[in-house]
Amino acid sequence: MQSKIFEQDFDPEKYVNDRLLEVTDDTERRQLRNLMDSFFTPFYQYIEEKYETLERRMLENSSQAKEFFDVVSTICPRDKLIAYEDTMFPIVEEDLEEQNLRVEDVIAHLEEKKECYCYSAYVQTDFEKLQNLWNEKRRFKGKIKTEDAEFEAYFILKRSKKYGEKIKQLYETFLRNQIPWRTLQVPYINKMIDVYIVDASYPEGDIIESMEVDFEEYTEQIQFDMIPVWNVGKKIIRSSAYPAFEVDQINFTHIIYCSQLKETCQYLVANDQVEYWNVRKESGDLCIECKEVEPVSWQLLELHNNIKCYYKDAYPLMSNAREGQADNVLMRTLAGLQKRIGELKVDRYLKFREIQKIDGNNWKENNTYSMDEPIQEELQVQSNRPGLLLIFEAVDKSNYLNGDVLSYVVSCIQWELREYQCFGKIL
Repeated sequence: MQSKIFEQDFDPEKYVNDRLLEVTDDTERRQLRNLMDSFFTPFYQYIEEKYETLERRMLENSSQAKEFFDVVSTICPRDKLIAYEDTMFPIVEEDLEEQNLRVEDVIAHLEEKKECYCYSAYVQTDFEKLQNLWNEKRRFKGKIKTEDAEFEAYFILKRSKKYGEKIKQLYETFLRNQIPWRTLQVPYINKMIDVYIVDASYPEGDIIESMEVDFEEYTEQIQFDMIPVWNVGKKIIRSSAYPAFEVDQINFTHIIYCSQLKETCQYLVANDQVEYWNVRKESGDLCIECKEVEPVSWQLLELHNNIKCYYKDAYPLMSNAREGQADNVLMRTLAGLQKRIGELKVDRYLKFREIQKIDGNNWKENNTYSMDEPIQEELQVQSNRPGLLLIFEAVDKSNYLNGDVLSYVVSCIQWELREYQCFGKIL
């Protein structure tokens, strides 16, 4: 009986009548008729209705244009952020806050033989020079000025890690929203440094008015009050109506109507305290399934696509958007690899020349870094893999971003070809 319910041309009324004709006793036939009318027919109608609802939802979702969640990043001076007209936002919101450092706080750290964070800065130089800076572990001499005096101090530089934490959080949000992750092109955050005091001598109680560090040969490349930004904003919207039962009659659908959303933005749900799943768009509305019976204040990430800027000296926007937005390129042939590299839209920086198989375990040239470093554990790559060397030619050999763009390309290919160790080289 159960298998026939789901046949394509199943007629419940005919099925009931046929079964009744098989019963010879009038009393049993009447009882069976009552049972069928009170249970079987309503049950079948309920099942059909739910299947139609599910089928309609699947057809709507498949017919909609696929949304791609492109992340755009750049860097700008603190006082120029307003020029982006609320389409770009600090990756780390605390960068907008003024850093007020007290002498007593510095002394407390130094007495415990701990370095004391001062501020962050941007180093406008290429990847290889930055690598040398990290490897040298140098101490730079400087001065600390208070209201009444000036004192000598020593400083060290470290690669800033706080931006990587934000990328990891974004990655986890993508996973919770069932959105495929694509490597971010974020070269600017990899040029951010944190400046720490490691040694100084001065009286207690004064407020530090300024600090001057002699960065020696890096002095002209250090820029202050620079903030890495991306097109990921934050918004809180409460469910627009009381949640409706889902098909399973157990969970609930929360709806945020399209009138509350921007047409030029994509949205990710980022609530940490609410368990949710199956975030989807239906007729422009954002639908979220969860177990919550009451309306919820949903924390949304708002990804802006229409970036506006009126800052004439703005740094180039770096995006992980792909040409044609294809994700199904066959990466097992040279033609497939060339097509993928072409989709990454880096031709204004690099021109692909060739690919070589190499011994990855003995390759010594370290020309790139992983832009997936914050989520490196997700790659699950094994050692002792064969190597692939991607060779490019720079469009402008003097562009300090060439090595970072190469690192982005290699990171994208590495994400998809995990059975290889991928390397890059610029001729």
